[in-house]
Amino acid sequence: MENLLTIIGILVISTWLIVHYYKINETTPVSRYRESLLLLAMILFVFITRIPRIENIEHNVDTSVWIASILALKVFPDKLWVFLNYTDSRPLTVLPLYLVSLLGVEINYISTEIVAVVIWLTIGLILHKTFQLFISTELSLILVWLLWMVIATSHFSDYNVYNSEPPGILAITLCTYWYLKFRKTGRISPYKTVLLGFCLGSLPYIKFQNIPMGLVIGAFSLVAMAQLKYWKLIGLLILSALLPTLLMNIYYLMVGKLSDFWVNYFWNYYYYSYSTQFSSMPIYERFGWNRVKWFILSIETSKWFLRGLIACNIIFMFWWIKSKIDLFRFFNFSFAVLLVFTSFYAILQAGNDFPHYILYIFRRK
Repeated sequence: MENLLTIIGILVISTWLIVHYYKINETTPVSRYRESLLLLAMILFVFITRIPRIENIEHNVDTSVWIASILALKVFPDKLWVFLNYTDSRPLTVLPLYLVSLLGVEINYISTEIVAVVIWLTIGLILHKTFQLFISTELSLILVWLLWMVIATSHFSDYNVYNSEPPGILAITLCTYWYLKFRKTGRISPYKTVLLGFCLGSLPYIKFQNIPMGLVIGAFSLVAMAQLKYWKLIGLLILSALLPTLLMNIYYLMVGKLSDFWVNYFWNYYYYSYSTQFSSMPIYERFGWNRVKWFILSIETSKWFLRGLIACNIIFMFWWIKSKIDLFRFFNFSFAVLLVFTSFYAILQAGNDFPHYILYIFRRK
């Protein structure tokens, strides 16, 4: 019965979206009311489909680490020290759970998974705003629905549980939206520049593997500012990106533990990513086609979704090559390609075949 209701829900919402796409054109775009109604229907579908399947048991040991971090924050008095040192060097992964706990919510496997669902829904909403910069609202809703359908119906626990991927992808998605909006409009305020830089600089403290994507967004933002001769904003972006690490160094220096910061936040992850200390797989084998094929493209839980995404991107690439090329389109296409490649790089670099790494590709539409 549950599967039947899920199928009916998918068919109803999909039909609704397709009818809107074909009946409403650019001259008579979908109203804000209907847009909000469609988004609300999709969000309710995700909750109604996912919530009944959540269990208060451990599906992934990483989630237990984040729950243990919250318990430590509640017990020990020096919360800042605990926050920075008892969170597996990923304090900003633990932060959403800690904020929820301050509201009186018990942090367990059920509440953490609900937080993950909310983060994925937020990612979809930001993607919707990003897509609307370039395509119609109707098509944007369809693309977001593809992501949310996977989030709603996936029975694979490694994709469903709370881990460091959803907060990291949320931050990357937000930075991508800010950059693309700036690239399209040619305008960005000093306040938004500081937010963009600070968010980019905070990515390593969510997950070390976020760094390559953050570097791509930061580099393209700097190029865009240089083209428009926004020299003051360039300095502001660089300084705000360095600010999180600067603040961390000041704190560790004040408590006389500066070396602890570099060991915990850099060297441990450097060895994790670029040595055989945590994975016996040689570096040259990690990025080979055979590993991409059997680890990413052949995983049973999402292989058809991922293959479909890749096929759509290849079709888009050929369409783009045949279309008129200007500087704006060239930069956007280059940005998209590099962001996809750095996502693959982040998945493969450590040599560990953890399926939740593949979530980085889920938003690369």
